[in-house]
Amino acid sequence: MNRWLLFSLLILTVFTSQAALGDLVASDDFQSGTTSGGTGWITGWTSGSNYNNGQSKIDGTRSLGLFGNTSTSRFVTPSIVTTGTTVDISFSFRADWNVFSSGQIGVNVLNAAQAPLLTYKFASGSSDLKLNDGGSDFSVSGITFAQSAIYDFTFTSDISSNLYSFTVDRRDSSESASGNNYAYTGRTTGSFGGLVLFANTPNTSGTDAFFDSISITAVPEPSALLLGGMVCSVLGVRYARRRLAGAKPHADIG
Repeated sequence: MNRWLLFSLLILTVFTSQAALGDLVASDDFQSGTTSGGTGWITGWTSGSNYNNGQSKIDGTRSLGLFGNTSTSRFVTPSIVTTGTTVDISFSFRADWNVFSSGQIGVNVLNAAQAPLLTYKFASGSSDLKLNDGGSDFSVSGITFAQSAIYDFTFTSDISSNLYSFTVDRRDSSESASGNNYAYTGRTTGSFGGLVLFANTPNTSGTDAFFDSISITAVPEPSALLLGGMVCSVLGVRYARRRLAGAKPHADIG
């Protein structure tokens, strides 16, 4: 096969692969020992009752801890994740007290105006995971609260369609829950801005909340990437045809 045709196919493969993988927008594994580590953020984690902890970790050697009735937030450049983009967010958290008896632990996903899009939380009075996408809290079946259990969350939202999906896994058991193509209630995405980690703990020794392994990835609209790949492929094919048309025949041997 002509090398220019091979090159065109390679370009198309790269573009379609990029559509599947996406670009890392921001992340923080809290291994820096500070509340301003990680990459891709325009702010550090806002001050409050939070600390970077090396004793009660989730992944690696450190996690972010919260104690008392508090929250901490952090933001990305809003223009990075806009209409036509799918945003993937993953994070983990753990509560070292019985939330069923008192308090709460959770994460708010924010749009560029710093208004909530979606809330994940465990709260007193119920062992169920609660979600709120603009209406009332609703329970997610298949996943329950356990003190000191680690929960891994993945959230995906298509900014252009106002739909979202999620998965939640509990590490110490086979419990898992998921939802696909849920619609926000009275909320429109349009953009993504950041996260708020929050907790209301008993504020006594050994009863803190911990968060870790935060990652935000933006996947551009597939049609845009495929269009770019197809344009490069077409140009490559046209160039190859011109090369072949202008080639001289081989001289006879003998």
